[in-house]
Amino acid sequence: MRQHLLLWRADGVRVGLHCSAMVVVPLIAVTLSDVVLPHAVPGRNPALYWTAGVAMTAAFCASLLAHGAAQAVAARRGGLRVRSITLWFLGAIVECEDDPPNPRAELAIGVAGPLAGLAVTSVFLTATWLVATFLPPPGLRAAALAWAAAVNAVLVAANLLPGAPLDGGRILRAVVWWRRHDRARAERAAIKAGRALGLALIVAGLAGLLAWAPAAGLWLVVTGWVLASAAYTEEVARTHREALGATTVRDVMTRVSAPHHVAPAHLSVRDFAAILAAGSDRTAFPVVDATSAMPVGYVTLGMLASVPCARRTQTLIGEVRRDLPAERVVHPSEPAARLLSLRALPGVGRAGDELVAVVVEGREVVGMVTTADVDRALGRGPEQGGPDRGVPERNGPERSGPERSGPERNGPERSGPERNGPERSGPERSEPERGGSAQGAERALGRTRTGEAWTGGARMGGGRRAGSRTA
Repeated sequence: MRQHLLLWRADGVRVGLHCSAMVVVPLIAVTLSDVVLPHAVPGRNPALYWTAGVAMTAAFCASLLAHGAAQAVAARRGGLRVRSITLWFLGAIVECEDDPPNPRAELAIGVAGPLAGLAVTSVFLTATWLVATFLPPPGLRAAALAWAAAVNAVLVAANLLPGAPLDGGRILRAVVWWRRHDRARAERAAIKAGRALGLALIVAGLAGLLAWAPAAGLWLVVTGWVLASAAYTEEVARTHREALGATTVRDVMTRVSAPHHVAPAHLSVRDFAAILAAGSDRTAFPVVDATSAMPVGYVTLGMLASVPCARRTQTLIGEVRRDLPAERVVHPSEPAARLLSLRALPGVGRAGDELVAVVVEGREVVGMVTTADVDRALGRGPEQGGPDRGVPERNGPERSGPERSGPERNGPERSGPERNGPERSGPERSEPERGGSAQGAERALGRTRTGEAWTGGARMGGGRRAGSRTA
């Protein structure tokens, strides 16, 4: 399930909100403060209703977090690496780097969330009894606590429904896996049950809207839509994992090589622009530390072009870079399925070819993975070579074979000064590769407007032409 708002990172785990939680939580606060509590305990100051309503809404969010934390603990006890915890309005979804090794581990994760919900419900019930017994007569505090207990009980019951992505779906998956000894079949069963459950809730909600309870019907429609959408997302992810199979990151990545594809942090913007003018068709570059050669961030051509011309000589790449999250650094031997959980960095790369991850092996950047690479691996994009693509297209034998070395290419009729004069050959042409001229660097970056992708110079081979003009 996608995170639409990242809250924090804890011990390498991303904790965030799904859009459903971002919508439902404010609605709960308003409904509780304006409708539920005034109806249960009338005649109080509106500020008291809002104080209790906001406090119980925060308690609701805490119960969702407890749900996800319990699942994360169960996953780690089973030897799994937890990637993220996503809170949505019915609980929390825990995503792991690995798949559960056996049905027992799957079942442990599935029951951890409802057990945590039962514990939270028991706490609120006990608090309600204590307040009602020792602080008579039953007032606003008891009503608010009773609401929290009731809502958590409903969440526990809803999460036990047998369908992905609910906890009941995990339990169903574990049972089918244990009975049939087939993980793929168990996953399909849980996903189909989740989609069927979502559609059933939508139908029931539409009937409620038309017949008996519009408010309840609307909630059922929203819940069913979220469930069906999440089940569909899981089905797509499962299909993609099966398509990748045993494919590794090495099979997917585009190889890169210094200096045209990697930006040293200690280099100035002008010097790096001169390198780009010598030949590079990339629009995003990993930034590496001068000492360790490890990636510390990334830059785009738009970020470089945003530096004023007068400051490009003094401004270092390390000063304009953006940080590269740790999960964006992968090893070539890792399963390519891990890339499916990484979304493209927004605005980093050309449309359809955005940067997804940087590949590091032996303390050296050896490749990058873009959305186009992932699409090719999934069979959704055009093939452009194997794992070594990115370098051979420029220097590989396929462009220097015999078919290009005949007289029609290099014969005397094309070898006159007008073809091979100092403008396009000789020591002047190799100057940009050693650092380039200031004029070439300024021309390269001067064609990129602030904040936009590269529009000349280094795009689609244009860098070579820019380099030749400066000679």
